[in-house]
Amino acid sequence: MKRWLAAMVLTIWGLAVASRADTNELARPRQWTAASGAQLTALFVQLADDKVVLRNRAGERIQIPRAKLAAADQALLDEAFGPAVPPPAAEFGAPPPAADTGPPPAAPAEPPAAPGAAGPFVVAGTEISLGQNTTFRVPLDPDTVKELTKAGNEATEAAIGLWLPPDFDPSQTWNVLLVSATANSSSINCLFMYTGSAKDSGGWIVLAADGPFAPPKGDTTQWRWAMARAGLRALEAAWPAARNWPVAAAGFSGGAKRSGYFGALLCADGRTVIGMYMGGCNEDMASEGLKDYRPDRATFRKVPVYISAGKKDVVATVAAANKVRVSLEATGFRDVRLETYDGAHEPDSAQITEALNWFKELHAQSAAPAAGTRPGARPGSRLPPPAPPAR
Repeated sequence: MKRWLAAMVLTIWGLAVASRADTNELARPRQWTAASGAQLTALFVQLADDKVVLRNRAGERIQIPRAKLAAADQALLDEAFGPAVPPPAAEFGAPPPAADTGPPPAAPAEPPAAPGAAGPFVVAGTEISLGQNTTFRVPLDPDTVKELTKAGNEATEAAIGLWLPPDFDPSQTWNVLLVSATANSSSINCLFMYTGSAKDSGGWIVLAADGPFAPPKGDTTQWRWAMARAGLRALEAAWPAARNWPVAAAGFSGGAKRSGYFGALLCADGRTVIGMYMGGCNEDMASEGLKDYRPDRATFRKVPVYISAGKKDVVATVAAANKVRVSLEATGFRDVRLETYDGAHEPDSAQITEALNWFKELHAQSAAPAAGTRPGARPGSRLPPPAPPAR
């Protein structure tokens, strides 16, 4: 009897320890993985309506559908909260099934898969899996290494995240969505926020870049641009026509401010810039970028800007977003949209898709010459001077 009681006590104690371990796992920042392979280091906040609410290192709240997490992360939530509730079964008293009238008609043939070029697709020595996020590293050129070292941010390579759609064909022209994150956060970890919208919109690839480590002198625009430009050049090395592919800059919160800087830098670098998406943005950095990086004024001010603001956002309020709109229009940006959604300080995927569609539409309508090249300019080789972090 005593042995039986001892065994029971040990069993209960073991279950309690396991439960506590699960709780501790959710009580500290950890790496979360999406089913697509995208990863994000964040702190668990709550589980609400089968959506996992996380807080990243910048303090931003991010919602991810529970079903879109990797199996290991779903198992962790199952242990802590129980399995996800399945859709309700038909209730008692529901109409009986239709009488059997013979075998069902043959299902219509599935449409053929979207055509794409035969792979493999290799960038910087890494094979890129279509429809998935792939990360790899690329070396920085000697001039970039020298300029970063002068600023106190030593690095010899950049970390790149790349998403190519399932129908990718490098012989076609693609729009490149360059994603930025808030200061001291990973842009690569934000890829998953945009790939679904890029797929829904069609015609996009998504690119993000980070340094190999946290920069010792602060997360400057110079540092971020060095990494992003290395990623763009890696695309060009793989597919030379990519130099002429249209580019849009996108970001949320501090990343939205950075997209304003990047829009100016992309223009100054002689690229065709077709849009800037600014989600959760409370400060106009595109106008600052125009002053600091001096792209051709007329060309840059033709770039459309889509501002997305949550009605419940207390970090970047709708009123603050409207001030950004007013500032951009005062600078001379002629295509500026401010759209709101019923949410807080978190990206709205429907509006990201809408922004990408709008950028494509305006670009198709435009008869203007390629955006970015001012008279006498050539693609830049020098980095911009350091700038304060975009928080």
